[in-house]
Amino acid sequence: MMHRSEGDRYRILFEHASDAHFIFDETGITDCNDATIRLLRAKDKSHVLALHPAVLSPEFQPDGRRSIDKAKEMDFAAREMGYHRFEWMHRKLDGEVFPVEVTLNPVEIGGRPAMIVVWHDLTEIKRAEAELRLRGTELESANHDLTAINTRMTRDLEAAARIQKALLPTLLPQIDRVHFAWAFRPCDELAGDILNIFQLDAKHIGFYVLDVSGHGVSAALLSVAVSHFLSPLAPNSLLRSPDGRLARPSEVLERLNIQFSSDPSEQFSTLFYAVLELSTFEMNYANAGHPGPLLVSEGGAMRTLQNSSFPIGIVDEATYDDEVVRFEPGDCLWLYSDGLVEAMNDRGEQFGNERLVAELRACNAVPVNQGVERLLQIVEDWTGNNGPQDDISIVAIGIDKV
Repeated sequence: MMHRSEGDRYRILFEHASDAHFIFDETGITDCNDATIRLLRAKDKSHVLALHPAVLSPEFQPDGRRSIDKAKEMDFAAREMGYHRFEWMHRKLDGEVFPVEVTLNPVEIGGRPAMIVVWHDLTEIKRAEAELRLRGTELESANHDLTAINTRMTRDLEAAARIQKALLPTLLPQIDRVHFAWAFRPCDELAGDILNIFQLDAKHIGFYVLDVSGHGVSAALLSVAVSHFLSPLAPNSLLRSPDGRLARPSEVLERLNIQFSSDPSEQFSTLFYAVLELSTFEMNYANAGHPGPLLVSEGGAMRTLQNSSFPIGIVDEATYDDEVVRFEPGDCLWLYSDGLVEAMNDRGEQFGNERLVAELRACNAVPVNQGVERLLQIVEDWTGNNGPQDDISIVAIGIDKV
């Protein structure tokens, strides 16, 4: 059931967010904010509440699939991962079809399953992209020296990519009975993902996976900026409280959200941050809208660590909760970005959670570094010549068997 503090949190979002937010359950749309009314060009809230979400999509999506069938997959993915973000074509009440970045957050309200939906209108972004493509065509037809321009841009992008890769972990912590591994596969020269594994002190290891919305230069810049505050070596690191003690993961996320909630680019970040206590093998973690990692036991049993709240940069007053899980001998934790499960083959099929679960059970039989390499290779083989459509980050932590 949604607690009072959670209800207050969602109410703040409804009242102050500029993006459209609404709630729906099996009965239809039960609440929405003013931005939803304006975006849909509805008369008032009652007009929206009388609708079923299915009428707000065209019959087919750009990939040729029926909206009603694909929507069921998106809802299932959100309930499995605790959060799901994807692009979608929606329809306003006057018939205009427009692109949206959709965020689905499954919740319980009054003991019944429901879904909090956020729509970020991509109309202007897509229009700007089209204009850029048109300008590129015009420049080419005007016989400008695009070769020199492209060479310079490529050189700059390669330099930026080298800087970004330099922020990834190089020397992993060497700890008895605990093994760390990671993989990072950007879909373009620059990535919106970033990850790290680091020693906080003699008794604690910190690690995270961060995923910034969007792609390209702007996403990469924001990922680097956020990672700066998550570095244990940065003078203004948020990993320690002002009094010098290690900050709880929830504190880190709340302070980071304050730092980036007024980002003028309107981008946001999902983040899973955790601290592992080496003497007890207890992991304290907090989650800002990131896919819940999977904990695989020695016997193959698997569970998802949920506890997800708002992504960084959406709600000024967002709060986060700490959770604790204790690793047992033979356990392996798999943390990943959503680009892994959403990787598509040439038929438009996503790699998906079922294949991921099956592969992780197989990976549990080998050392974590081999498991990470194997999983990334399997996903890359799945995508074929086109390669992944989104950045892929993987962090694995394995505990020795007795």
